[in-house]
Amino acid sequence: MNKVVQELVKIAKELVADEAAGLPAALQDFMKWSQEMLDKYMKDQFPTLPVDKLVSQEGHRFVKIIKVGNQRVVWAFIDKMNGDILKPASWNAPAKHARGNVFDKNTWQSVGPHGPAYLR
Repeated sequence: MNKVVQELVKIAKELVADEAAGLPAALQDFMKWSQEMLDKYMKDQFPTLPVDKLVSQEGHRFVKIIKVGNQRVVWAFIDKMNGDILKPASWNAPAKHARGNVFDKNTWQSVGPHGPAYLR
């Protein structure tokens, strides 16, 4: 009986998941691409400075990407519901409009070494 209850709980958690399917893999690819882009930028523009590292911090609704170096700066937010890439408005909140999506590699070009681009 206990195994049946555990299986039902597992199925219920999957049904109520507040995360887009495939997000961990897409987020990992995006983080790898972003770190490589940031490494190249730092090497080309500031060869004597240490390279900043991007780390992720998972929250309830968003994944916060923090650039860690001499300072800690929020670099971007990722919406866990749909994979949208959002520019930070503050340390705790993203800006309103998406700048890209982790599932669409063509939109990653809107992200630079300083984070998602401003809307034009």
